[in-house]
Amino acid sequence: MKRFIKNSYLFLIFFILLLSKNFWYDLFSPKREINLSDIAITKLTNELNALNSDFLAKTSGVYGRVLYQNPYKYQEELVLAANGEKVNKNDYVISEIGLIGVVDKVYQNQIIVRMLTSKDLLLQVKINNCYGLYSYNKRAFIKNVSNLCPINFGDQVYTSNLGYQDDQILIGTVKTIHFSSGIPEKFELELANDFNRLNYLVILTGD
Repeated sequence: MKRFIKNSYLFLIFFILLLSKNFWYDLFSPKREINLSDIAITKLTNELNALNSDFLAKTSGVYGRVLYQNPYKYQEELVLAANGEKVNKNDYVISEIGLIGVVDKVYQNQIIVRMLTSKDLLLQVKINNCYGLYSYNKRAFIKNVSNLCPINFGDQVYTSNLGYQDDQILIGTVKTIHFSSGIPEKFELELANDFNRLNYLVILTGD
């Protein structure tokens, strides 16, 4: 008799559980995974709200924070926590000092940046009133500049101001001039940014 009563109680408890809405939901509903990029965006939003930065306050674009540099492509790819909704491939990414690189890939809450120190990046740039081609191979160089252009040590190099970008963005300064047969062949640059000390950046979206 006692055994029957005990079994009856167990059956009743199990029956109540079966009828419970929460029991069915917990049993069959998919488990929500924690999205680390969502956490990074939430953290970024809170940090930006608390940050007092003239650079961010005066610069229009999508704000981002450096998550890490790709260890397999160090000094070539940079990963930002940023809202990718309005970001497009080849948008400029800048610091308070100057150009960091261009957007290479866009995800919901992460942006992959092709850095100025990437050997795969080519940019048309402006130096004084002349144009040239920027590339990087262990060092930063400007090539394809007209021989008629007066270029000296310390001259600053900017983005070419072509396309939708209105502002010329600093890339670096001329530190060495390489000659071929007495004619300037290429110009070696000292980049404006320290790529080992990056934090908050802005993606210029053109909006």
